[in-house]
Amino acid sequence: MGRMGEARRGRRAESAVRRGTVEGATCRSSRPTIGHSSSLNNANAFTLIELLVVIAVIAVLLAILLPALRMVKEEARRTKCASHIRQQLIAMQIYGTENDGKLPRGQMGGQLGVGTAVQYELVNFMLRSGTAREMFYCPSNAVHQKYNDYYWIDGFPEHNNWDGSRFTEGPDMFRSIKSSYLWLVDPRYGPYAGFTSEITPYAADAIKKTWVESLLDKNPASKELLVDIIAGVRPSSEYLQAERSKRYGRNFARSGSTQARGVPADQPTSHLQGVNPTGGNIGFLDGHAAWRRFNPDMDPNGVAVPRWGSPGGGSGGLFW
Repeated sequence: MGRMGEARRGRRAESAVRRGTVEGATCRSSRPTIGHSSSLNNANAFTLIELLVVIAVIAVLLAILLPALRMVKEEARRTKCASHIRQQLIAMQIYGTENDGKLPRGQMGGQLGVGTAVQYELVNFMLRSGTAREMFYCPSNAVHQKYNDYYWIDGFPEHNNWDGSRFTEGPDMFRSIKSSYLWLVDPRYGPYAGFTSEITPYAADAIKKTWVESLLDKNPASKELLVDIIAGVRPSSEYLQAERSKRYGRNFARSGSTQARGVPADQPTSHLQGVNPTGGNIGFLDGHAAWRRFNPDMDPNGVAVPRWGSPGGGSGGLFW
């Protein structure tokens, strides 16, 4: 009995030792050392080279996507611009219906002439007909948008006759706003009587272009009345040379120096890509509008030929 009891006690002690050894090993294995934890963190972290690769990929994607995003925004502005033109054409059709097809009165007492000036009387009529103020300005013309108050009073606050809803009477030579759009009305009727009266034909023209002389034209679907302004000068100063289009030999981005009251030089062309015109919306007498890519004829010196300008060519010109 004594020997059997001692044997049983020995086996129990041996079993306890084995359990303690296993449990100790388990506890040790469940607590990783500091060095082991650091190895895991290092395995999951970016290396400097990997980080630089990611940054480079993002930069390439941005370089590809940003121009596309800018184009999408410009397409939206072109669409909105065409809507502005159509709204003005509707107002003009209403005017023609009420006035036997006669053209509105223009600046300096004559009829509406070619140019961007819109006489107060016509502005008031168009506002009453549903044309909002913003529709006189192209969404793509950054200067006209930012300094709209200046152009709405044509730069003469001392002759500001705007009461918040309409223009009131004022000195005749200041009775107009300056818009972003060009009226293609016979210049003999407006303030530019000294300029050439013919529209210069381009080689790509399908039909001869003529000025609008009546709102009851026989071919309203092909008669151009209101267009995005594209104006370019042949630079005569270092200031204008800085933004000259090398492709077309003219400055389309700036018309001169800084204007009064801190307003920058006028942007005479609305839809620009850098310093180059991309084109403009063309509004027709029947009320529709269409986009036209800028594609002027070029003279032997590599300078874009304007549709209309001063006698003898001059330095400035209008394109559409």
